[in-house]
Amino acid sequence: MTLSTWSWTTTTLCGTNVGDGYGLLRVQQLRPAGSVEFMEIRPGTTTCIERWWSGVDINAMNVSSSPLTVRTY
Repeated sequence: MTLSTWSWTTTTLCGTNVGDGYGLLRVQQLRPAGSVEFMEIRPGTTTCIERWWSGVDINAMNVSSSPLTVRTY
C-alpha cells in the first residue's frame, strides 16, 4: 500500500496487528528509494514509528500471514 507523508513535519506510521500471529510490516520510502525498515507487531498491539519523509510517498507491505491495518498521521 502506498501512503502519503507530510512535507513540513514528521509523519507517524502505525501498524496494528488484528490477527493472532506474529506481524511484520515492511516500510520503504519511494522515489528516491530509501532503505527498507521492518516493524515487528505482536498480536493485538499497535506499533508506531515517526520519520521525516519530506512529503515523499512510502510503501508499507505486510510480509506476514497475520492481518495488519496501517495508517499515517
